[in-house]
Amino acid sequence: MNYVQLLDSTLREGRQCELCNYIVGKESKFLKLINELGIEFAEINHPYSSSYDLKTFRNLRKLKLQTEVSIHTGSNIDDLKLLINEGVKKIGTFVKGDNIFQLVDEASHLLALASENNIKVRISLESAFAKSKKDISIFFNRIQNYKSLQTISLSDSNGVCTPDLINDVLPLLDKNIKKSIPIELHFHNDLGLAAANCYQSILVAERIKRKIILSISLKGMGERNGILSYGDAFSMLYMLYKQEFTKRYKTKIYGKICKLIYP
Repeated sequence: MNYVQLLDSTLREGRQCELCNYIVGKESKFLKLINELGIEFAEINHPYSSSYDLKTFRNLRKLKLQTEVSIHTGSNIDDLKLLINEGVKKIGTFVKGDNIFQLVDEASHLLALASENNIKVRISLESAFAKSKKDISIFFNRIQNYKSLQTISLSDSNGVCTPDLINDVLPLLDKNIKKSIPIELHFHNDLGLAAANCYQSILVAERIKRKIILSISLKGMGERNGILSYGDAFSMLYMLYKQEFTKRYKTKIYGKICKLIYP
């Protein structure tokens, strides 16, 4: 289990589903609980998405957590400048489009500004698994040397990823991207394969000895068919690494989290 960590996306991706009202007003309690559970990373909405998000962000930033929280934002430079003014130190951003060289330029401008301001960046290539392996490799290879880049992310935005693609793409990135940069994986469940893709990613990560971060949400809440759920991720990790899993994560807290959302 040395190569697997978890990122909670309930307060970002989960807000895009029809059940999202269950989490509103409980963000602080939720983050405290996943921190107690042992989740390594979490992400929240851009504070300037709404007046509510701004108020929530300013309250959440007061929390003292081991869970590392990033702010979700697009690649718009003006949005990043707003976050710089708020004193944000870590962001999760994304680029989307078909021209991979334009996406490299877009990402490079953002990473350069982030580097100047000592901001850690997790950058996602949207609809990654619908692109060619060559384009995926070109994109991350061209941006990997920015000092602000902490994590690269493959986002299966349109839910087309399969375990076979995992077998091809992860070893390719491992070959072309510095070993010190973890790979985050964000699987949508449109084909019902989010769990299968997660399982295959864990096996490949172990084989190539590459750290991966799996994006999860409570009950799999997310856009359309949702994403990888806590339950599926926990079941697989327990099956594969029972002793290490139960030592790292305080799974009894998971029940408290579910009751918080579904009392």
